[in-house]
Amino acid sequence: MLFCLFAVNIFRMDRPLIKNNLVVAAIIFILSVLIYLPSVNNDFVWDDVIQIKKEYYKFQNRSFFKALIPRASKNKLKSYYRPISQLSIYYDYKIWGDNSLGFHLTNIIINAVCSVLVFFLFLLILKKFGIRARENIALFSALIFAVHPMHVESVSWIAGRTDILSTMFFLAAFLAHIRSDKKSIYIILASIFFYLALLSKEVAVAFPFCILAYEYISNKRFKNGSLFRLAAYFGILILYLFLRYRFGGVIVPEVNNDFIERAGAGSSAVQDIGFMKYFAVIKTMFLSYIFYFYKLIAPFWFSSFISNYPKSAFMFILSILSFIALFYVFIISYIKKSGFKAFCILWLLLVLGPSVIISFSRVATTPVAERYLYLPIAPFSLLVIFLFYKLKEYKKMEQLVLIAMVLVIFVFSFLTVYRQGVWQDRISFWSDASKNTKDAVPHINLGMAYIDNNDLDQGIQILESSLNSDLKTTSLMKSVALNNLGIAYLKKGQTSKAKQVFLDAVEENPRFYKSYYHLGIIYLSYGIKKNAEKELGIAKDYFLDAIKYNKRYARAYLGLAKIYHQYGEPDKAKKLAKLALRYGLIAPMDQQAIFILNQ
Repeated sequence: MLFCLFAVNIFRMDRPLIKNNLVVAAIIFILSVLIYLPSVNNDFVWDDVIQIKKEYYKFQNRSFFKALIPRASKNKLKSYYRPISQLSIYYDYKIWGDNSLGFHLTNIIINAVCSVLVFFLFLLILKKFGIRARENIALFSALIFAVHPMHVESVSWIAGRTDILSTMFFLAAFLAHIRSDKKSIYIILASIFFYLALLSKEVAVAFPFCILAYEYISNKRFKNGSLFRLAAYFGILILYLFLRYRFGGVIVPEVNNDFIERAGAGSSAVQDIGFMKYFAVIKTMFLSYIFYFYKLIAPFWFSSFISNYPKSAFMFILSILSFIALFYVFIISYIKKSGFKAFCILWLLLVLGPSVIISFSRVATTPVAERYLYLPIAPFSLLVIFLFYKLKEYKKMEQLVLIAMVLVIFVFSFLTVYRQGVWQDRISFWSDASKNTKDAVPHINLGMAYIDNNDLDQGIQILESSLNSDLKTTSLMKSVALNNLGIAYLKKGQTSKAKQVFLDAVEENPRFYKSYYHLGIIYLSYGIKKNAEKELGIAKDYFLDAIKYNKRYARAYLGLAKIYHQYGEPDKAKKLAKLALRYGLIAPMDQQAIFILNQ
C-alpha cells in the first residue's frame, strides 16, 4: 500500500517526491542490498574456487605494478587482462579465505553502489537534455536498474564481479565527465575512472563512443573542450589496447568455416565465398542484438548456460525489423530535436556492442550470456521509464501506467529474489544449466559437482550418460568427462579402472594435459610406496607431458618437485616448487610446495 501511494504521487506530481537526493540515494542503496541478501549464503559456483585462488596467488607473487604493466606474452588470445578485478579478488581472499560470504557481500555492495551512481548519472543526463520531472524519472529508472532480474548472474556469481566492477567505474567516469563542463579537474577523475573500468573488464571500451554520442547529441556540435576530453579518452583506450595486446592479445572475430556454420549462414562447402563470411558476421550481429533486446524487455526466462543464440530465419527477420524500427525512432527523435530518446537508443546499442563482438569469438565459454547485460540495463531503464512517463501526460493512460509500473517493480523484484536460489551451490546451478540445453558441458560439470560432493555413484552415472548420449560435444569435452570419471574412480579406490579411463581421455585428445597429470599422480603414488625408480620415472614422463601441453600447469610442476625430492635432489625440487607456486596452487597443494622449499 505504501509503495502504491508512493507511485501515485510520482505520477501525479512533477515536483520531486523526496527533495533530498542523498535520502533517495540511501533508499536505493538499501533496497539494492536487501534484494540480494539471499545470495550471501550461496556457495562458490562454476569455476569460482579455482579462479579466485589463482588470482590470489598471481598477486601474492608479484607487485601490483607488474600486474598493471605486464611482460609481453607469447600466447596471444589466451589470457584476460583484468588486474583491477583480480586485485579485488585478491583482497577478498586475503580477508575472508575460503568463506564465500565475504565475496558475495563485496558483490552486493558494488552492485548497490552502481544503483546509486545510476541515479545521480540519470539526474545529470536528464538535466542536460532539459527533461521535466527528472528527479522522479531518475528515481524510477534507478529502481528498475536495481531490481532487473538479468542482474542476478553478475551479482550472485562471484566471478560475475568483472561486470559490476567495470560498470561502477564506467558510471563514475560518465558522472565525472559531465561535471567537467564546469570544473576541469573532473577530466582527470573521468580519465582515471575510465581506465579503471577498462582494467576491470573489456566492455568499458564503449565509453569514449558513448561520450562522443552524448556530446554531439546534447550540444548539437562539438565544443573545443569536448574535443580535448574525447582525445584524452581515446588516447587512454589506445594505451589500454596496447597493454591488452602485449599481455594476451585482443578479442577479434573468428570468421572461419566453423563460425559460418555456427551462424547458420552456410556450410563448409562455401568456405571460399567471401559473401557468406560477411553475411555470417552480419547475421550474428543482428541475432545477438535481438537476443539481448528480448532479455531486457522480457526477463522472465532464465538460462545459466546459453550455448548459442536463437538463429532461425524468423528471429533473423525479427531482428532486422527491430533495428529498422529503432533506427526510425532514432532519426525522428533527432530531427524533432528530442535528442534524449536518440541518445538513450544509441547509448544502449553502443554498450551492447562489446557483448555482440564476444558472440563472434571463442573467448568466452558461451557466445551470449545474461551477465553481459549488466551495463546495458542502465540506458534501457532510463529509456523505458522516460517513455512510461511520457504516457502519463495522457490523462486516460495515467492509471494504466501506474498499474504497469507497480507490477514491473514487484514482478522484477520477485524474479530477482527467486533466481538467486539457482546460484546456491554447484549442484543446483549445473542442474538448472543442464535442463534446457543439448550441450554436454553443463551435464559434465553437474557430474563433477556430485563427485566433489562425494556422491560418487550419481556423478559417475551422469558422466557416463553424457558420454553415451546425443549431447553436443567435442573431443576435448569427451576427454574432460573421462578425466572426471577417472577422478571418481580414484576416490572410490579403483585405481586400475581410473588409470584406464585416464588413458582413454588422452587417447581421445592427446593434448589433454590434466589426464597426463592424473596418470603421473597414480605412478607417483606407486613409486613412493614401493620406493621404485621405474614408477617414479613413468610419473615424471607424464608430468612432463602435462607441462608440454600447458606450460603454466602448476600441479604438474609440484608433481615433478615431489619426484626430485624423492630422488634426493633438493635444488631441482625447490626450483620446481617455486614455479608451481608462481603459476598458482590451491590449498592444500601450496603447503606441499612450501614444505619442499623449507627442506
